[in-house]
Amino acid sequence: AGALTNTSSTAVTYSGLIALGSNSTIISSNGGITLSNSGTINGTGYTLTLGGTTTSGNTVASVIGLGTTGALTKTGAGTWILSGSNTYTGTTTISQGTLTVSGALSDSSAVVADGTYNLGSNDTILSLSGSGSGSVNLNSYVLTAGWSTDTTYSGVLSGTGGLTKTGSGKLTLTNTQTFTGPLTISAGTIQISGAGSLGSGSYSGTITNNGTLQYSSSIDQTLSGNILTTNSGGALTKDTNTSVLTLSGSGSNFAGAVQISTGTIVALNANALGVSSGITVSDGAGLQLSGGIAVELGVEL
Repeated sequence: AGALTNTSSTAVTYSGLIALGSNSTIISSNGGITLSNSGTINGTGYTLTLGGTTTSGNTVASVIGLGTTGALTKTGAGTWILSGSNTYTGTTTISQGTLTVSGALSDSSAVVADGTYNLGSNDTILSLSGSGSGSVNLNSYVLTAGWSTDTTYSGVLSGTGGLTKTGSGKLTLTNTQTFTGPLTISAGTIQISGAGSLGSGSYSGTITNNGTLQYSSSIDQTLSGNILTTNSGGALTKDTNTSVLTLSGSGSNFAGAVQISTGTIVALNANALGVSSGITVSDGAGLQLSGGIAVELGVEL
């Protein structure tokens, strides 16, 4: 495998265009490295690894091509910036450190974020997954992710930006999410599971639900923003008996079915349940309305 390494304390800039002839690694272990050529890095099917410990001065301005099977891996504690509109469609694996994308990843690249995925612009990816050690810094931008296969992301999404889910699959979030921007379910399902939550348990952002929002967490959750729909749909499911889901949005208009399989949903005003096409409360579950009215034990509304 080829390698390009800067071990000096001086930042260097390479203006030539790189072409991969094998799996290759660029390592910035002291001074930064900038690939300034805005052309395309070719090498169909190969993996480019960006490594090193330097946390500033590492930029790839080139478009990372590599074809439909080429991939990118980020290793080491350092930070790399991608400022080009990249076209490779293999997996983007952030094993360690930070990958800042101020340009764009391919819409067809799946991201595995075990390190930090830092958005410097709105970005659309194929899917998001990763362990609890990972993080996605949305900053003020929107991340769009999702496809037909189910994925689980166990890290934390933070910032004032938002998350959009596309595709028919399910994206499961299992950690304490702190982002405050809008949540959009254009298709498929977002599931909050394990001990996960939105807004650290109190989320005031707007939820546009044209798919399914499934709350399966053991943590109590308040959704004080409006739950909206743009397609006369938007299902809401509550299916963990150890938690309470409280809805207080005064302008919610989602029209999909509400299914309370286990646990309790609390609606604090007349609009909190939108204009649901049907509310089903299974045996042992509960729907508590403002004023203390409770509906329990298999009643279907």
